[in-house]
Amino acid sequence: MKKSIINSGVDSISFFCAILVVATGLVLAYTLPPGSGRMGLTWLSLARHSWSEIHFYFAMVLVGLMVVHLWLHWSFIKAQAWGHAGTPQLVLRRSIAGLGVALLLAVVLLSLWVPAQGGMETGQHGLRGIFADY
Repeated sequence: MKKSIINSGVDSISFFCAILVVATGLVLAYTLPPGSGRMGLTWLSLARHSWSEIHFYFAMVLVGLMVVHLWLHWSFIKAQAWGHAGTPQLVLRRSIAGLGVALLLAVVLLSLWVPAQGGMETGQHGLRGIFADY
C-alpha cells in the first residue's frame, strides 16, 4: 500500500477523533458539568461517566494516531532538525530540535509525576484518593 494512502487515512481518522474529543469535552464541560451524575442528568441516554470514558478512549486513539503520523513523517522531521553538514544554521536547528525533545520529555514526565488534585476524599480507594494527602 502506498505511503500517501496510509498517511491520508491516518490524517482523516485523526481529524475525526479530534472532532469527537472536542465534542465530548464540550458535552462534559457544559451539558453535563461535574456533579450532574448525582442529579441523574443524562444526554443521549448516557451519564457523565459514560461520556468521560468515550472522551478518554477517543483521546487515546488520537494519541496513537499521532505517534503513527510522526513515524510516517520521521524522515522529514529528521531532515528539518538535523539538516546537512554544510547548512549554515545547523547549530540553530539542532538546538531547537534538542529543546523540543527536552520540552516533550518534560511534559510527559511531569504529567506522570504530578499527583491528581481534588476529587475523592482522603481515605477512599482510587487513584485520586491515593494522592489526596500530598
